[in-house]
Amino acid sequence: MRVWTICTAAAIAILLVPNGFAGSAVVTRAHAAADSAKAPAHRLQTSLETQTPKSAPPAGKAGAPATATPPATATPPAAPPSAPLTDTEKANQLGDQVGKLMIKCMNLLSAQDPLALDYCKQQRDLADQYPGHLRMIDRVLAHDEYGIALAAFDRKQEALTEFNQEILLLPKALKPGTIEWSTAYWHRAMIYNQLGENERADHDYRAAEESFRKQERTQKGDVHADSKMKMVLHQHAALLKKEGKTAAAERLLAEAAK
Repeated sequence: MRVWTICTAAAIAILLVPNGFAGSAVVTRAHAAADSAKAPAHRLQTSLETQTPKSAPPAGKAGAPATATPPATATPPAAPPSAPLTDTEKANQLGDQVGKLMIKCMNLLSAQDPLALDYCKQQRDLADQYPGHLRMIDRVLAHDEYGIALAAFDRKQEALTEFNQEILLLPKALKPGTIEWSTAYWHRAMIYNQLGENERADHDYRAAEESFRKQERTQKGDVHADSKMKMVLHQHAALLKKEGKTAAAERLLAEAAK
C-alpha cells in the first residue's frame, strides 16, 4: 500500500468538547397506602343523613338542590409551528458534524487505518449537503481528504474523480494564490503522475507552482507553503527528467534550493 504524505489544504484545529451526561438515577418512591386501607369500617363510612337536612326532599323530586356543573376547562391554544431553519442555520448544524468527521478521517488516515475510507466518505457526503453556496471551502477540503484516503489505499481512479470534483469547486470557494488552490492541483498532478499521464501531470504541476508563486508574492514567509512548494518542484523536476527534459528540471531544482 502506498501511503501518501498527508497534506491537507488548510491547517484546521477543531476543539471538540463532548457532551458529558452524568448518570442520573431517578428514584420513584410509592407512598404506603396499606395502613389507610386497614382503617376500621366505621371510620370509612359516610353519614350522609347527618350531613343532609331532614327536610330535604329525596333526590330526583322537585325542589331538590341542583347538582353543580363543573366549569368547562378552556383548551389551551395550539403552539404556533416552529419556523423552518434558515440556510445559514442548516449549514451551522452540518458544520459541527462535518468537523467531527474530518478529525476522525484524518486521525485514521494518519494511522493508515482502512476505516479512514469510511469516515472520509461520510465527511464528503455530508459536506455536499450544505445549502446553496455556503461553506464551499468545507466541500473543497472534504473532496480533497477523501481523495487522499482513496489514493493512500491504491484506489487511484476514484481518487482522481474526487480531485476533479475538488478542482471544479475551487472557483466558487477560493482564488488562485491560496494554499488550498495550489494543493488541489498538486494532489491531482500526483495521481496523474502515478497513472502515467505525464502531460496532464505536467499541466497540474505547473498550475500548482504558479499558484504557490502568487501566494509567495502576497504572503512571504509562510513556512508551510514554502515546504509544499519545494515538494512540488522536486516532484515536477523528477517527471521532467524522466521525459528527458533535463534543463527544465534543473531550473525547477534551482528554484527549490533558494
